[in-house]
Amino acid sequence: MSVIEQCRQWLQSRRSVPQAPSEFASDLEQWAQSPLGQALLASEKKRIDELLSMRFGYHLAQHSIFPGLDWTGESRINHKFCLQYPQAQGAQDLSSLAFDGCQIPLASDSVD
Repeated sequence: MSVIEQCRQWLQSRRSVPQAPSEFASDLEQWAQSPLGQALLASEKKRIDELLSMRFGYHLAQHSIFPGLDWTGESRINHKFCLQYPQAQGAQDLSSLAFDGCQIPLASDSVD
């Protein structure tokens, strides 16, 4: 069974369980530490690194519920920062802005 199929099964099993955002963040963080989560995150990181290595810009915002992961590593863009959910915990190498996921704390037309 592929990693994607395993992820679909996991999501399907969690689909009918209503959760508060903080509970979902905790559940997702635990999943990210599992072998399946680690495999999917490694695969995604590899693809993102390939895409970012070809991009140019002045500012790069990372939006992730996983504060310990730096998805911007292969980018040539110098100014990098993270938009982070307040309930996300962990070390973060990037400068972080807390936000609730609904209202991004950036002015209109300030990013490409």
